[in-house]
Amino acid sequence: PAIVNVSAVSQVVVADYLDVLRLAGFEPLHFEIESQAIVKAVVPRKDSRVNMILNLSKGRAGLYIADGRAIAFTSTVILSQFSQDRKTPLSSECLNAILTEMKKIFLYWQNLAERLEKKFRPVERIILVGEEGGRSEVEDFLGKSFEASVEKGNVWQNVFSLDDHVPNISREDSLSFAVAVGLAMPRR
Repeated sequence: PAIVNVSAVSQVVVADYLDVLRLAGFEPLHFEIESQAIVKAVVPRKDSRVNMILNLSKGRAGLYIADGRAIAFTSTVILSQFSQDRKTPLSSECLNAILTEMKKIFLYWQNLAERLEKKFRPVERIILVGEEGGRSEVEDFLGKSFEASVEKGNVWQNVFSLDDHVPNISREDSLSFAVAVGLAMPRR
C-alpha cells in the first residue's frame, strides 16, 4: 500500500510566508513542515523502522514519530525551565518534562496500533537533533529511560558520504542545521 502524508497549516500562516517571500522577490514552489524536513535529513533513505526524533532547541522540544520516512505524529513541548547556557546541564525538571511527553507519545503509538488492529511496531530508535540535541546529558538520560537506542542525528547521511567528504563543522553543531539540510534536499 502507498503511504500518504498530509500536513495542515493555517491559511493565515501560509499567506504570511507567501507575502514575505514574494516581497523579497521569490516565488516559492512548495512549503515543507519542519518535522518532514528533519526526517528527510536524519532518517536513512531505505529505513523502514519506527523512529522518534527529538528536536531540542532553546525553550522547546519537538517530538516526531516517523514510520519509515513518513511522519506519523508530531508534538511540541515548551520547556520553561530550560538552561540557556550549554555548559550548564539541563535541570532534572527539564529532562523530566521531555521524558514525560515522550512516554505519553510511546503509549499513544502503542494504543493507536491496538485501536487500528495493526501489528504493533515499536519505536526502535530515538534520534536527537536541534541546536541543543548534542547535549550528552539528554542522550545519557534517555538511554537509561527507554529500550530504544538513542543517538545523535547525522544530518549529512542522505546528502553525501562522510567517507568522501568531511564538513568543516562538528557533529554537535550540525544538529542545529537538520531543518536547513532537509529543506535543501530534493523532494522524494
